[in-house]
Parts: sequence; C-alpha cells; structure tokens
Amino acid sequence: MVPEGFTENTDSPNSSYPVEVDVQAASACLSGESPPLLLDVREQNERDYCNLGEGLHIPTGEIPFQWESLPRDQHILVYCHHGMRSHRVTLFLRERGFQKVQSMKGGIDSWSREIDPEVPRY
Repeated sequence: MVPEGFTENTDSPNSSYPVEVDVQAASACLSGESPPLLLDVREQNERDYCNLGEGLHIPTGEIPFQWESLPRDQHILVYCHHGMRSHRVTLFLRERGFQKVQSMKGGIDSWSREIDPEVPRY
C-alpha cells in the first residue's frame, strides 16, 4: 500500500540521475570528492539500532511535512531498511522538482551484506 501523498509512478524525465543506485555505486559516491547528503527515512528505533553515519533523519511519514527544508540543488541519497520506503520518498521528492535525489537499492540491509558487514542487520 502506498502512503498518502506518495505515488507508484517511476517516471522521472527531468533528471539525469537514475532513480535508484545499488550499494556499490552509493559507496563510491559517498567516498568521492563531493559526497551526497544522506537522508535516512527509517523510524527512530531503526536508526538507533544502526545507521550509515552523518546525514539527515526524516522518517517516511514526516517527509510530506518536511520536504521543503531539503536542499534542492544538492545530490541526496535516500536510504531505508530494504529500499522500498526510500524509493517512494525519492519519487515523492522528484515530483516536487528535486532532480538530484536517488534511492539506495536494497537499503541498509544490502549495505550490510555487500559493503560493510560491521553494520548490524535486522
């Protein structure tokens, strides 16, 4: 089920950034010269258990009320547990003109399995 304010549309004709990136591409991006802003859209208890470090934390349910505070001109990498919430948030933001926002496919779970096994899985 899609939360109120979110759509299933995956089209993003106004952006050269793919909607999703895998964890390998995300890792390369984060270790690059101009890393993206990390946006964690999980609930607070999930973030308390594990996270990818610095960045913003706005739970998915709060995005419709706080999206205007995000920087439009900055590359934003959105993540959640498995990638479903971050994908919906990415589409939501793109519908509002954010062209440099991407979802990390597979979420923090894929990150833990493929990039950093020190990040706890749940």
